[in-house]
Amino acid sequence: MNRWIETLTHKKVDIFDPDPDSICIEDIAHHLAIINRFVGATREPYSVAQHSVILASFFDDRFFDDRIESLQALMHDAAEYCINDIPSPIKQEFKMIKKVEDNFCKTIFNKFNIPFPWSFEIDRLDKCLGKEEGRQLGKNVDMWPNYTEEEIGKLPWDIDIIPWNWGQAEGAFLNSFKRLTE
Repeated sequence: MNRWIETLTHKKVDIFDPDPDSICIEDIAHHLAIINRFVGATREPYSVAQHSVILASFFDDRFFDDRIESLQALMHDAAEYCINDIPSPIKQEFKMIKKVEDNFCKTIFNKFNIPFPWSFEIDRLDKCLGKEEGRQLGKNVDMWPNYTEEEIGKLPWDIDIIPWNWGQAEGAFLNSFKRLTE
């Protein structure tokens, strides 16, 4: 049985036993720029890469001034470049998916010398941002469990979600990664 996934740069990535040498930032940026959030159930395409760039921006010098947390936020969904953006209800039902994703993400973080795991604050703001993205992109976020303001708080500032094309998302992701790793 074939256990690997071929990337854009023709690398073979085995997500069950990942080899750091098979992982490259160009593949991560490109794949995430083409993968839609919310399984594509939005008014227009909105990429995981754009979501990650926006989340990382909350941790730069305008809010937390924490380069490490900004890099962790940028890369928090990096495993999705090979696993895809699997909806939370599926991950909750099939615990093995979350385990494989976490192991793959840990390998990616280790490859780029990023501390793993990331902070509660990244998880909290990820949920806040997800709710705001959903609201602006046509989701009925009032139906979402465990996403009340009392439970997850608020974003540090107001944002307007204007989806980028995949080229913009890929470029912004790569530029953020380069800036944060220099």
